[in-house]
Amino acid sequence: MTLPIQSERIILRRFRSSDIPDLLEFVAHPSVANEVQEMGSSESEIQDYITLQNSFQPFEPHKVFDLGIERITDGKLIGILTTIIKHHRKAEIGYGLGIAHRRLGYATEAARALIDTCFTELDLHRVQAIASSGNPASVRVLQRLGMKPEGRLREANLRDGKWCDLYYFGMLENEWRSKQG
Repeated sequence: MTLPIQSERIILRRFRSSDIPDLLEFVAHPSVANEVQEMGSSESEIQDYITLQNSFQPFEPHKVFDLGIERITDGKLIGILTTIIKHHRKAEIGYGLGIAHRRLGYATEAARALIDTCFTELDLHRVQAIASSGNPASVRVLQRLGMKPEGRLREANLRDGKWCDLYYFGMLENEWRSKQG
């Protein structure tokens, strides 16, 4: 597997120590901090997170493997993309963007590039994702990607003091290939 992964406006890549200021900005917003608690919120915690992430082989099975989403125009790290490779050629993906970079198509572009990699280079059969009803923008990203809704867990997630449903989405390799033409 070759990293980085590049699309039109972004590069998906491993983290560097020079990303710490961008990651501190990223986790400063409560909507992000709640979703990436393992990253921490101090410079030393983020350095430990970067060291841990860089200790993994790319897409190492059963590890929460994160990539930075870098904007090509200025080299700024604007978010993260998560992949967990599971048994039987399947993966779960997730994404998070800094508050100033949302609703600009970056999440869809990053997830699409990752899904392409999952099916073409990692030879996976299935990619799945979970979105909260408390985050309708994330649900729309998964729909735009062509992922199919597969289920709902009612009031399964407490977000900002309110119970939210969790929506499960999935895409199979043959569905992805049929979209490629």
